[in-house]
Amino acid sequence: KIENLEGMVTPGGEKLRELLQRHQPLLLLLDEIHEYVAVKALGVKVGDSNLASQTIAFLQELTGVVKTLDKTILFVSPIKQSLPR
Repeated sequence: KIENLEGMVTPGGEKLRELLQRHQPLLLLLDEIHEYVAVKALGVKVGDSNLASQTIAFLQELTGVVKTLDKTILFVSPIKQSLPR
């Protein structure tokens, strides 16, 4: 169980890097993340923000960390055409 990364706010790049680096090689698959952010997370309040904003901040940190790791790949499935634009 990973307890130091629990919660609704992003844990920060260093904690992510430590976690991912320990478990390389890695293939991270994110499926339907766009639908989650656009539909489900938007309505969840997190402090003065919402879970959609926190998720986007996390994804920005995650992509920044992944590009520095030699044995980690991040794959995000394409956006479905049925989502509102």
